[in-house]
Amino acid sequence: MTDERASAPPGGRPSQVRAGADTFPPYAEGNMFTRIVHLTLKTNAAPEFAKVLEREIVPKLREEPGFQDELLLITPGGPEVMAISLWDDREDAENYARSGYPQVLRVLERFLEGTPRVETYQVGYSTLHRTGPSEFLKESPITTPVPGVGGG
Repeated sequence: MTDERASAPPGGRPSQVRAGADTFPPYAEGNMFTRIVHLTLKTNAAPEFAKVLEREIVPKLREEPGFQDELLLITPGGPEVMAISLWDDREDAENYARSGYPQVLRVLERFLEGTPRVETYQVGYSTLHRTGPSEFLKESPITTPVPGVGGG
């Protein structure tokens, strides 16, 4: 028996979560996605960057369909920042990339050195968001043996 209930991380939007070990959504249907943005801050920009992120960027993210969470990882004393956003699915992440992200960049560009680098990934597993293992983790889509490892 599955028990559907809404859950949401602090500041995130509720998403449907199925309870039970064998009820996780399949790979192609509704697996969470993440966008990882690598940023380099200008000298002495960190304090103002943090204020703008909290007061302007995060509230805008919370309005985006499918947004779940934002994590900000920093290099202590350094200029490197990694912003990780979690989305209900690939479509939500891609819609944000086309519409919301360019606006966010315009707000943040005064704090940035160079061009941010963006990576996207399917979330393979999350204890916080109660996702089950994605199909990728159950059966890897890699079908060609790597040279020197089991076949070539």
